[in-house]
Amino acid sequence: MSSALYSHQNSAAYESLTLGTPASNFPDAAAPLTSIALAGHLAQFAGQGRKIEWDVEKMASTNNAEVNQYVKREYRPGWEV
Repeated sequence: MSSALYSHQNSAAYESLTLGTPASNFPDAAAPLTSIALAGHLAQFAGQGRKIEWDVEKMASTNNAEVNQYVKREYRPGWEV
């Protein structure tokens, strides 16, 4: 593909037609980037100077139970997901 015509959108469209992997593979990059952003948000809830240790498998902080309340919500009866 010509570099003059290259864009992330063109790459994704071309690779979807040829069943290849786009140069900018959003599904593989989205989850780790989202995790980093959300961990930073939880760190703000923890407070200045406090560290957050994160267990990826459990989706919970291992050293600060207070921030775990912001990870999942409790739904009212009848509104569970």
